[in-house]
Amino acid sequence: DFAKSVIYSRDSHKVTASQRILSGSCAGVSAVLCTYPLDLVRVRLACQRPRLSADGLRITMRYSGILDCLTKIYVKEGGVRALYRGVMPTLVGIVPYAGLNFGTYE
Repeated sequence: DFAKSVIYSRDSHKVTASQRILSGSCAGVSAVLCTYPLDLVRVRLACQRPRLSADGLRITMRYSGILDCLTKIYVKEGGVRALYRGVMPTLVGIVPYAGLNFGTYE
């Protein structure tokens, strides 16, 4: 409701195309910012390869699951900043896509 009150004018009941595009872009940015760390974890888990343990007797994986992956990224790679490393290209792509998609929907 706050975003609506900021974007939409109060005196008019009709929503303009530019307001719809701006709303869609804001929605796309907020969606990416909420889901990006989980997408990063999904990719890391999918791309990990088995490796030999230090004793050479067992095959281990770098991450044992979602929480383990999130924790290791957060602790060893730089906190919240590490969870959002590489988010800018995604945002650059989602802003026009979500804005135009939402703006031309009606």
